Amino acid sequence: MRGITVTVLAALTLLAGPGCSESAGPAPAPALTEPAPKVSSDKLALKVDPFCGMRLENAVADVYSYRGAQYGFCSDYCKDEFAKDPEKYLTKLSENKP
Repeated sequence: MRGITVTVLAALTLLAGPGCSESAGPAPAPALTEPAPKVSSDKLALKVDPFCGMRLENAVADVYSYRGAQYGFCSDYCKDEFAKDPEKYLTKLSENKP
């Protein structure tokens, strides 16, 4: 019975995948801070997370202001990575537009 449980857990882990955080290991503990304030998607510079490309219909976890514009993110991880070099990710997005 233990072998079946381990196999099922391993399969579920593989199916879940790493998500957009691209980090290995267990998910971090939930933050003990307030959630990001609600921001209307009309006020965001983009309708996608500029780091991972996820569409931001109703899933804005955090917001970052850069050069007078507000960018929405699906996670703190994506916001933190974007904040390290915003121009890199904005350039990449503009190059990939049709």
